[in-house]
Amino acid sequence: MFTPMVTRPRDWVDLDSGVYLDPALASLTPLVRKTSGKQRGMIRSAIRTGRMQPAIAALNTIQRTPYAINEYTMAAVEWCWEMNIQPGSTFPARQRMPHHKYPDDYEELNDELKHFHRKKAHEVRMHNRDIDSGISLMHSDLKTAKDLQQHECFYLPHSFDFRGRVYPIPHFNQHRNDHIKSLFLFSERKRIGERGAYWIAVQVATAGDFDRMSKASFAERVEWVMDNAERLALIGNDFEATYDDGNTICWSKADKPFQFLAACREFFGFWQQGIDYCSGLGIALDGSNSGIQHFAAQSKTETDGALVNLIPADRPQDIYQAVADKVTSSLEKDTSNEIASEWLRFGITRKHVKRNVMTYCYSSGHYGFTEQLMTDLMKPLHTEVLSGLRDKHPFDDPHKAAMLLSSENMNAIRIIIKGAADGMRFYQKIANILAKRGDTMSWFTPIGFPVDNCF
Repeated sequence: MFTPMVTRPRDWVDLDSGVYLDPALASLTPLVRKTSGKQRGMIRSAIRTGRMQPAIAALNTIQRTPYAINEYTMAAVEWCWEMNIQPGSTFPARQRMPHHKYPDDYEELNDELKHFHRKKAHEVRMHNRDIDSGISLMHSDLKTAKDLQQHECFYLPHSFDFRGRVYPIPHFNQHRNDHIKSLFLFSERKRIGERGAYWIAVQVATAGDFDRMSKASFAERVEWVMDNAERLALIGNDFEATYDDGNTICWSKADKPFQFLAACREFFGFWQQGIDYCSGLGIALDGSNSGIQHFAAQSKTETDGALVNLIPADRPQDIYQAVADKVTSSLEKDTSNEIASEWLRFGITRKHVKRNVMTYCYSSGHYGFTEQLMTDLMKPLHTEVLSGLRDKHPFDDPHKAAMLLSSENMNAIRIIIKGAADGMRFYQKIANILAKRGDTMSWFTPIGFPVDNCF
């Protein structure tokens, strides 16, 4: 229902002024999402006195940014969808699995075998339901993107959540999966100059992450791009021929395939026109675990700060790899545990610990860690078995395996991260005191956004 706009959104002036030109739609888009009664009162007062004006001005500036659809990556997305190929783990599949066939003698089977067949049939139905959902969403996204292609530019209305974070209102936005992110360009293209060429090269190396370039220094990333310039320019000029042609650098093998493709397209423009090339590419710069960054800064814990890149270093530090290495070392000592052996055979990477480490600072515990591992790893592995991509699941008991890794991850995090645990305990004690009084903690951010932490 809430789509991008082809005219500039209305500026926010009040809590319920809305951004869409249609009054009915505008009434459904509050300035701040999921507010408490107390926070709404704080917001109205802050708007009336002008205290919140810097926050509102920032929000209005963000949503005035005009975008355009990237025609090159749009063509690549459509091509992959039509060819039924899946670059990257987040690109939706469209091939449904055949229904599980019950044996002719099903009624004569014992209860255990009957249960096996019913479970198998249920798993296939649920998998196909996910496929159908992905197909429906892809059709919607493609239609939206094609409609927007007909216009010179479009805009994304934005609003706050109750914490003061800024989010796009339309579902079609640049916060989505890799293939959707790649469709966004700034419509007001600018001459790149030498500095722009430098940042395009950084984006190419980071999004591709070949040879783990995302963990190299910026200088090393630019050097890698120059060493592979002809291949990268070819990828930016012909996505069909370079999808998977046997070269060591194929865009389908990139860490973020479509964002890598978008960056290669801009590099191709630079390759042809030099620093006079005009680009609308957005350069992605991400924080290194913002939760731990905040706790490290507040507690002035230098070891934590170094791991999340708050302290200058020759190359980026990787807190997720540090935890993965610690977990692997711990499991290698547990020689009598078969589940530990399964994990060592499977191999523990930074991706298997990342979400646990990210949510640790939000008070996620063993139960939360386990559920994350079941959702992010065990379920996809099971789907690969169902789809015939794997002969068997690498873990005899996936839930027990997830429980073991969640415990190991927690132990490693507590050893490696020093300041966050003390910081969380401090805030939890304050929260407990306030909860016993039936009160909430409220404050104003430096740009005047009122927060009431009641959730």
